[in-house]
Amino acid sequence: MKLTPALLLPLMIAACTGPVPPAEAPRVPLASATPGFVPPSTAAGETDCGTFVLQQGKGLAEEAMRCFIDAAAQGRPARLMESRLTVEGDPIISLYRVKAGGGIEVIRDTTRDRYGNHGIVTETCTGPVADRGFLMFAHCDR
Repeated sequence: MKLTPALLLPLMIAACTGPVPPAEAPRVPLASATPGFVPPSTAAGETDCGTFVLQQGKGLAEEAMRCFIDAAAQGRPARLMESRLTVEGDPIISLYRVKAGGGIEVIRDTTRDRYGNHGIVTETCTGPVADRGFLMFAHCDR
């Protein structure tokens, strides 16, 4: 088979362009609230332990978890917010809040998780602990 310029041109173009990457789902910034989930602003006297957008495999900063756990132990109002990516890259947003007068509220937003339950769940929790970059609780009730 003789390669003519007419046959070579498409081969050269294909070699230069490389494979076409698969289409990705658009990323929604954390600041774009899902309908129904509006992170409350920090109330007067409430300690803000931070807002974190975490890449896959990354955990919360120890200082942020310590800030929240210490506030809970002392009954001081505080908040901590995180967005973690699923394996597919979809954000799951969690807001942890020590309420005035005690009690911990956890609001988890999975509405942007393509393969999740697409809901907003609020729980009341006790016994926060830091565990390898995750804020865990001894007990939670819906």
